[in-house]
This record gives sequence, structure tokens and C-alpha cells, in this order.
Amino acid sequence: YASLRASRDARRDRELTMAEIGRDTRETGAEALVDRVRRHETVRAVAGRISAGLPRADVSGLRGSSPAFVVAALRASLDRTAIVVCPDEERARDAFADFQTVSSGRVEFFPERDVFPRRLELRENPEIRGRRHACLDQLLRGGADIVVTSLLGYLEKTLPAGVFREHVIELVLGASLDLDGLRGRLVLLGYEAASIVEEPGEFAVRGSIVDVYDPSHDHPVRLELSADEIASIRLFEIETQRSFDPAQSIRLRPATGVILDGDWCPSLAERLTGAGLGEETAARIRGE
Repeated sequence: YASLRASRDARRDRELTMAEIGRDTRETGAEALVDRVRRHETVRAVAGRISAGLPRADVSGLRGSSPAFVVAALRASLDRTAIVVCPDEERARDAFADFQTVSSGRVEFFPERDVFPRRLELRENPEIRGRRHACLDQLLRGGADIVVTSLLGYLEKTLPAGVFREHVIELVLGASLDLDGLRGRLVLLGYEAASIVEEPGEFAVRGSIVDVYDPSHDHPVRLELSADEIASIRLFEIETQRSFDPAQSIRLRPATGVILDGDWCPSLAERLTGAGLGEETAARIRGE
């Protein structure tokens, strides 16, 4: 990805201002302005440094929304995904709003987790985790042109890319489905079984109907099975339980930030035993 640091104190060859960006009144609209910025000599020089593999390119004199124009122009010139890192989440959200206005590309926001080291929250907010996983999925599938996040969001660990890809469940209308296998996979991915789905991260099986509330979706999904085949895929409202918006396919992303599969638990138990945790606790971890 391309990394751009905007700093007023950085050395520069030429200051780039919004007055200079918008000088040609014959061109109007955000897309035309981005194209004009892309052709500016300073931006072309920065793009050249990034293309050459140089580790850093400083640009100063950027005010207001002008950083969004510069980053959008660089992304268009380099044809790469741009990761925009802001000092905190408030400024990241402001920048995200700017990019949504300025860029014609696909802009995603990657939020911070709401569980921090040395705090005592027992569970991460599933909706925040869902938005993080939706952004990761888009990024890994090449569906994001610009990703905006805060410094903390950028530094926080996520599922490894290979593990995330492996554990996304894609369900297609008309495909066969092993219901017991789906139950096991959902539990592995952090979903909780319930009699009726009411919260993100829950799933319910009632005869030939399967409801799943992926935290990365705005609404839960309802699968209707005919024998072992998916006969219907629809979203539904929690309050009324009425389904709507039929779909041809649906992607179910992990509902947890840690997937405990394979040899992971025994390996963790061995490491904890070596750290002096105690054999009894390690044996319980292995058993669970």
C-alpha cells in the first residue's frame, strides 16, 4: 500500500494549496479536481518516489480537505489501495467523510476495537468487530480503494489474512448444505446458538430454517432448506421476524477475533505450562 504523511513542518519543494488546486474554474466537481491534483507536478513527484520504492514522501501545506484530494489523486495514479492513518478515531471519521465526498473509489472505514489492554471488558462489542471484519474482507478481496483508520486501529492485531479467508462461509442459493457441519463451523467462528436470533453473533436452527446474525451485516439472514439444498436466502427484521430482500448468495464472516481450531489450544496449553501457569489449568484448556 502507499503511505503518505502530511506534515506542516516537513521539508517541501513546493506548497500545494486548495487555491492552487481549484484555480482552473473550467473544471468543476470532486472528480475533476482529483484529476487536476493528479496532474500537479508535486503530486506526480510524490507518486514517482512511491513507485520507486522510497520509504517516505512528505507533503506539507495541506489544509482542510486538501489531504483527501492528494491521497485520492495518488491512489488513482498508482492504482494501489491507500491506507490512511489518522492520529485518533475522531479525525479518522472526519477524514472518512472527506474521502466519501472526494473519491470516486471504494472507501472503507476500519474502526478501533472497543476492548483495550488492562481494561476489564469481558467481551468485545460485536457490531464494532463486525465492521472491522467487513472492512478486512473487502480489503482482502480487492474491494477497497481507500481504507481510513486511526493509529490505534492500525496497530491493533487482527486475524491473519490466511485464517480469515479460510473461515469465511459463503452460502449459495441451490447449493447443498450439511446442517450439522454448518452448526459446528458457526460455533468455531464465535457464533452462539439461541432459540431465536435477537443479537449480532447469534444463530438459531428451527427445523429446515436457519437464522444467522453476522455482526458485519445490518440485518440477520434466514436460510430455508429443502432436503439438503438451500432453497431460499433472505434478510429479515429482528422486530417483526419478516424476511425481505432475497439474495443469490451470502458471506458469513467470523464473529470472533480468535479462532481456536486445530492444534491451537494444545499449543497454547503447552506455552502456558512453560510460563508457570500450572498443569491443572493447562489440562482444562486442553480438554475444552
